[in-house]
Amino acid sequence: MESGDLLGEVTDLKPGNHICCFYKKEKDHKKLITSYIIHGLEKGEKVLYILDKHDLETITRYLKETVNVKDYIQTGQLVFLYSKDVYTPKGFFKPELMLRNLQKIYDETLKQGYSALRGTGEMSWILNGIDSFEKLLEYENKLNDFLKGKKFYALCQYNINDFNKNFLLDILLFHPLIAIGPKIYNNFYYIPTEEYKGNIFPDSTFDSWIENLKSRGRYEEQLKISRKRYKNLFENSPISLWEGDFSQGKQLIDDLKVRGVKNFQEYFDQHPETVQKLAKTVKIVDVNKKTLELYDADNIAEFKNYLPHLFTPKSIEIFKKELVSIANNKKSFYGEAVTKTLKGDKKFVMLNFFASPGYDHDYSKVIISIIDLTHHKKIEDELKDANHKNEMLLKEIHHRVKNNMQIISSILNLQSLFLEDKNLQEALNDCKNRVKSMGFIHEKLYSSGDFSQINMEDYVNTLSAEIFKSYRASTHQLRLEMDIENIKLDINQAIPTGLIINELLTNSIKYAFPHKKGHIKIKIKAVNGSILMWIKDDGIGFPTDFDIVKTETLGLQLVSSLVSQLEGTISLDRSKGTEFFIKFPYRA
Repeated sequence: MESGDLLGEVTDLKPGNHICCFYKKEKDHKKLITSYIIHGLEKGEKVLYILDKHDLETITRYLKETVNVKDYIQTGQLVFLYSKDVYTPKGFFKPELMLRNLQKIYDETLKQGYSALRGTGEMSWILNGIDSFEKLLEYENKLNDFLKGKKFYALCQYNINDFNKNFLLDILLFHPLIAIGPKIYNNFYYIPTEEYKGNIFPDSTFDSWIENLKSRGRYEEQLKISRKRYKNLFENSPISLWEGDFSQGKQLIDDLKVRGVKNFQEYFDQHPETVQKLAKTVKIVDVNKKTLELYDADNIAEFKNYLPHLFTPKSIEIFKKELVSIANNKKSFYGEAVTKTLKGDKKFVMLNFFASPGYDHDYSKVIISIIDLTHHKKIEDELKDANHKNEMLLKEIHHRVKNNMQIISSILNLQSLFLEDKNLQEALNDCKNRVKSMGFIHEKLYSSGDFSQINMEDYVNTLSAEIFKSYRASTHQLRLEMDIENIKLDINQAIPTGLIINELLTNSIKYAFPHKKGHIKIKIKAVNGSILMWIKDDGIGFPTDFDIVKTETLGLQLVSSLVSQLEGTISLDRSKGTEFFIKFPYRA
């Protein structure tokens, strides 16, 4: 677990751990010590308690509420000693002597057949003035090295009310683990022995550091809950989901770029051995239950072993297109492929690939969704000549695609909970809106009687309302005017057109109006076999040297790519705010 994370409870401790317990209230001391001792006894460990401020009666009273203390004391599994007999047996404290005594107790514990030694000591004896604080600090420091590799837990107890804050700060720096109340934290302030240069911090630093550890712990608890929710959604999704690592393949593609490769489709067609090499670099980290069910695998290991045989030879073309997409720095890709189950049955699938936000620079974490189209393909083949039944099939497909895009949108939404960087959260929100813009197409097709064409006026109204809602844009301050003719586009033109509107309207809302007030207009009309589309705002505009063809902005790169896909043209007028004009052939 990473430094600074919440380790959890006493039950999460491991042999060799050196823990410092800071407490103010007796109830916190009781809760931690009781759990620490009882967990050790139940695991068959020997427990050593060194008393000082608390007497034997107090600690046994803690334990009597849960276990029969007398039995454990009689068998020797639970031992109580006093600080004057352990820390200062000769009237003074010597760290080396203390560590030798601990070694003897540890050796005896293992010879007696116990699985480990679990020790804890009250450190208030140092307040009696018997020895210097420096010797105690030396002991705490050396204890870290002493415990390495041993089946030995050590818990040092400090009542915050009794000690000087500057001394407690040193104690905090020397302990890898800190117990505050019942919670245990990996201490991100810990300094290894060889790196310690002395305490240069003011007394007030101790309280702020304790609060920082507790705050980080609360954040980690919330993050654990979010991760659990994400895992639950991933595992129980009704579609096949994979988590993969494409980073090695991305590095090989980048190496090809350095060597001068520019046309990757042509290169991969001419070098099938490179495609095979790249296929071997793909790592599947995890798959959900639906994936195992889809491919007749009993477990993840069996699925991973079968992976090289899963895709049919014909599917190599879809993999090449996926590689070309990565080479062009596209963050997502989808296409159809033919796969085989472990039983040899063919599965026709829709493959959707996207790089997780925060990992899109190296593709080290990608999510792949697999939608089984086998049943629909079979029905489609059987009903080619039955128009009515074919319409029912299309309606079902649009319904399923719409629902699956909602699932993907939910996954993206949960992913955003893991990110602290606001730029990544914003990029994730943009990605989610792109998914929604495509999902609306399928929703409109599903709800209408015409499964081949989209009413653009109705669609743009729905899309723009969702974008305003997503970015919490006020329709009272940002006025949206629409002038859209009664035009219908087929799905092949409607999807890129919707994505273009999504990107340009989003761009206006986010960047054109620093004071959140202004006017945006969308106009679409059909003229002489062409679709003409204007998206304009009266905002601050683009810089004079801006070139949409050469822009490095993902959204505007996508716009340029989509216009090319429509076989259209795009121009920018900056004379009065910003006006994009797009023209493309109308396939009525």
